[in-house]
Order: sequence, then structure tokens, then C-alpha cells
Amino acid sequence: EKHPREMEWDDTSLGDRLNGILLQTISCLQNRRCPHYFLPNVDLFKGKAPSSMDNAAKQVWRILRELLTNPKSLEKL
Repeated sequence: EKHPREMEWDDTSLGDRLNGILLQTISCLQNRRCPHYFLPNVDLFKGKAPSSMDNAAKQVWRILRELLTNPKSLEKL
């Protein structure tokens, strides 16, 4: 929804799109809420341990930092 045009998903923009997805994931983990896309009142994180979400957020931050600081990091995937 945020980037509906096909040109926003071409090879030159893919890194930006991936960064945005990872930042949104971190936000959901830190806020302890991940609404279902089609059923926004359904929280996909309901019942998950806060410590698990904290650990997951740290791991996503680690991946994001690697992508931002190492230009060849995508080649490792």
C-alpha cells in the first residue's frame, strides 16, 4: 500500500523497500502489536512473550544495520 507503483519495487529501490519492511517489523515488535492485514483487530503477537519480541527486535536491528553498513551484505543472503 505504501509503495503501489511497480517502479517502486524495481532493482534500484529494492533495498529501500526491504529497509522499510524491517523498520516496520521492528516497530511492531517494540510496540508488542502486529495487526493482521485483513483483520486489523486481530493481533498476530497476542500471547507472545515480551522477551521473545525483544530478542526478535534485536535480531532484526542487527540485520538492518548489516544491510545499511555493508553494501555487499545482500550477496550473503
